[in-house]
Amino acid sequence: MTTRRPTIRVVILAAGLGTRMRSRRAKVLHPLCGRPMLGYVIEAAVEATGGRPLVLVSPATEAVRGVFADQVDWAVQDPPLGTGHALQAAMSAVHNTPDDVVVLSGDTPLLTAATITQLIRQRQRTKAAIALGTIVPEDATGYGRIVRDGGDVARIVEDKDASKAERAIEEVNGGLYAFDGAWLRTRLNDLTPSPATGELYLTELVALARGDGRSVVPVEVDDEMELAGVNDRVQLATLEADLRWRILERHLLAGVTMEDPGTTFVDADVEIGQDVVLEPNVLLRGHT
Repeated sequence: MTTRRPTIRVVILAAGLGTRMRSRRAKVLHPLCGRPMLGYVIEAAVEATGGRPLVLVSPATEAVRGVFADQVDWAVQDPPLGTGHALQAAMSAVHNTPDDVVVLSGDTPLLTAATITQLIRQRQRTKAAIALGTIVPEDATGYGRIVRDGGDVARIVEDKDASKAERAIEEVNGGLYAFDGAWLRTRLNDLTPSPATGELYLTELVALARGDGRSVVPVEVDDEMELAGVNDRVQLATLEADLRWRILERHLLAGVTMEDPGTTFVDADVEIGQDVVLEPNVLLRGHT
């Protein structure tokens, strides 16, 4: 007797133009180490699940289709009315009901396949309605705080709505989710518009799950940079610096010598043979 493998659908949210980038280019197309940031998220999703992710765009980010074309499936959010509405638009393009629906942000280029896999396994193991990625950042300002009930998540309190005691909570929402697909189908359309913005937010699903008597389990991600998003060019530069070192470290450990790593720039898709020596001020770009 064979055991059926769970079906998993990954949805990547990429509908935001990113106005703080001060750019005519869609935010997720800004490059880091020679590759659009969305490319890293797609790669991690494929490595974790083996399936084609579904990327959600909006009219403002339609240019993303031209870059990734047939590498992924597509859905459109028009008009963009929040993260909850984004998932509604994405799920309308998913005709079956997967066992797990994983929601990722297109602007988190340091996310790894290992973390996605850990999230999915935790949701499946606990049979929770939701597993969500959490982090403990150095500065929690602006993040939604995770209020726990024992080991489960009781609710997420947005920074602006948090009391002094809640604002002292260090664990925050990282914006990474795995849902029980069947439960999500029954509850996704029950989201209510925010009184302040009129938008629908994914975080309301936590309250809906708790109201149904279902558990919401946190999965703490040790490296907060994995869930760090890009909202402006300062954050873009910060993440690129971190990613650049990770790439250099991978090559160093594989037997490449770098006389001055501080002035060595190697793109993500570069291949370097064992015992190669890179002298100072070397730049290797593209598929070199």
